[in-house]
Amino acid sequence: MEFPITNISTDKWTSTENSSLFMLDDPYIYTGDSQLYHDFYFRQKYVDAKGDIFVIVDRLLPTSFWKSVFRFIPKTYKVELVFKPTNEKMDMEVFRTYTIEKIKMTIGVPDSDNWVNQIKEAKTFKAIMGC
Repeated sequence: MEFPITNISTDKWTSTENSSLFMLDDPYIYTGDSQLYHDFYFRQKYVDAKGDIFVIVDRLLPTSFWKSVFRFIPKTYKVELVFKPTNEKMDMEVFRTYTIEKIKMTIGVPDSDNWVNQIKEAKTFKAIMGC
C-alpha cells in the first residue's frame, strides 16, 4: 500500500475541515473514539497512490500506559488502522471523475475550480490526490 489513500466508499465528502475522514497520509488516526471509527473508517474502501483498493478491517489501539494517560495531547494517541487488500484496482480516469464529483458536492472547498483543473491535468493517482 502506498500512501496517500482516499476513501472511495463514502457518498459525500461532508466537509473540508477534517480531510482525514476521506484522505489519509499514513495508516493512523489520532482518536480512540469507537463511534467515529465505526462511522467513518471500519469497512471503508480506500484507493492508494497506485490505484490498488484496500478495506479497513480493524484497528490497533495503543498499549502504552503513558499514551493513554496523555491522550489529550494532539498526535499522542495513535490508533493504527489495519487494511486488507481487496485485489481490486481502480482505473485512473474513474478515480479522477470520482474525485471531481466529490469536490463539486462539498461545500466550502476553497478555490475548487483551480483544484478541479489540476485534477484534470494530473498524470498520477498521487497528483489527483493533491500530492
